[in-house]
Amino acid sequence: MGIGLIDSNILIYGYDKFDIEKNQIAVGLLKKCWQKKAIYALSLQNLSEFFWNITKKVKKPLDKATAYFIVMTLINFSNWKILKFDEETILLAIDISNKFDMDYWDSLLAATMKENKIATIYTENEKDFKVPWIKAVNPFRK
Repeated sequence: MGIGLIDSNILIYGYDKFDIEKNQIAVGLLKKCWQKKAIYALSLQNLSEFFWNITKKVKKPLDKATAYFIVMTLINFSNWKILKFDEETILLAIDISNKFDMDYWDSLLAATMKENKIATIYTENEKDFKVPWIKAVNPFRK
C-alpha cells in the first residue's frame, strides 16, 4: 500500500481530547508514523487548517505556541511527507470542483493528492472526496 494522506479532521482529533474515542483512534493512526512504521502525507492546506482549528474551533483550544510546535514537528519529521501546491494545482482544483461538483477546498486537496500520486485519504468526511482516483478511508467507521 502506498502513502496515505491524513486529512485535517484526523490530525485535529489526534491532538484534541474532547472526543476520547476518536482521539484514541486518531492517535493510533498517527502513532504509526511517529514510530516510523508508516509514512503519511500532509498537505500545507492540512497543516494550515489544523493550526487554525486547534487554536480556535475545538472545545479546549491549544495555545498558539503549542500548536506552532506541533506543526513545526510535523514538518520536520522524516516520516511525514509534506505536500505543497502551486498555481497549476489551483487550476486543477477548480477543474475538479466543477467536474465533480465538489467544495473547492476538498478539490484542492484532491488535486494535491493527484499531483503527488497519493490515492488514499484518511478522513472522517468520506463523501467529500467524490473523485475516482481517491479511496477515502474513515478510521472511525465500525
